[in-house]
Amino acid sequence: MKRFTIATLLSLALLLSASALAQDGAAPHYKSYDSAMAAAKAQGKKVFVDFYTDW
Repeated sequence: MKRFTIATLLSLALLLSASALAQDGAAPHYKSYDSAMAAAKAQGKKVFVDFYTDW
């Protein structure tokens, strides 16, 4: 039982630390559509467009 408890706590600590390290604190950069397309074309990158509505 003691091994199970230690293994569970160790797994939980590893999971929490991995998720904390994955978040680098970088916020999304919001740009106008035209400026984002121009920057993506200049850098050879793709653009992800996300939108929301509640019609």
